[in-house]
Amino acid sequence: MDKQGTARFTITRNSIADAVVLGISGEIDVSTSRGADAGLRTASEPRPQPALVVVDLTTVGFFSAAGVHLLAGFGRSCENRGLRHHIVATTGTIARKVVLITGLNEEFPTFSSVDEALHAA
Repeated sequence: MDKQGTARFTITRNSIADAVVLGISGEIDVSTSRGADAGLRTASEPRPQPALVVVDLTTVGFFSAAGVHLLAGFGRSCENRGLRHHIVATTGTIARKVVLITGLNEEFPTFSSVDEALHAA
């Protein structure tokens, strides 16, 4: 498992079969979104290219509009590279609420667990 980030957020990267799971923990806001964007892009670019990228928001404690913009841009980047991409946002969490309110779930298939996201692939 690889790990990168700052004191306010971290990104972990786990390879599972032909998928990459990117776990974001902490806060995604204006001050962290640029670093989170760079971390997501770097972590999703292994060679060979994975068949699926899962962005796990289970442990995100704060998710601002900057986070929504970040994920929407990351989704477009995945699409441009031909990468399938899913979001994991547990029911009842702030991340899940933001994903549903903003319609990110229409751009990213959204699941309640990493296992669900991987098995839906």
